[in-house]
Amino acid sequence: MSDNNDLTRRMFSSFSHDLKTPLASIIGSLEVLSMMHTKLSEEKRNILIETSLKESHRLDRYVSNILELSKLELGLVTKRIEQIYVKEAIEDALLLAGRLKHKASINLLNIDNDTIINSDLKLLARMIDIIIENAVIHSADGNDGENVKIDIWYENKDGKSILVIRDYGVGIPLESFGEIFEKYSRIKQADKKNTGTGLGLSIAREIGKLLDIEISASNHPKGGAIFEMLFK
Repeated sequence: MSDNNDLTRRMFSSFSHDLKTPLASIIGSLEVLSMMHTKLSEEKRNILIETSLKESHRLDRYVSNILELSKLELGLVTKRIEQIYVKEAIEDALLLAGRLKHKASINLLNIDNDTIINSDLKLLARMIDIIIENAVIHSADGNDGENVKIDIWYENKDGKSILVIRDYGVGIPLESFGEIFEKYSRIKQADKKNTGTGLGLSIAREIGKLLDIEISASNHPKGGAIFEMLFK
């Protein structure tokens, strides 16, 4: 019962933060724009419009994540396993990341053009995209994610394929290790602010279950977080 209560608490907290916050910002910006349009300078009007668009995109991502996670949990997502190139999956993930990838220096290490694995290209790319997004967000150094470094490499251990993504941020707080893949869980950074939507890594975990990929997280001894995707 306590687990259910905790999930409910997290869910309502997430809804309050990720639904009400952007909605309040959008409504507030548009109300000011509507009531004071003729009195505002062009620069201020553009700022209000940009704020509304930014928060609208944020809201859209959150709703999309809820729908995506629900489909995965209900078994409504089908996989298509075939031979795919690891590098192609990473490149597709970077396309999904869109403008976010420009906020980081992403380095592909030890990934040959002809490295092949058996997986679903679309789903694997989405999984990688989520982890890259998580790395950028939680590696932010105060400049909204600017100057973030991320390394991605592929290795083979004991006949098993492993894809690794490492960032150089502050790492994962010890108290968060047990819940970072749980729904509506947020990692609290040093400034004590909740960041992220609390759904991304849950989606990655569900995709991993579907593709028979074990995803794990740890901290690098020299700083930053490491996410490993083990192909069983």
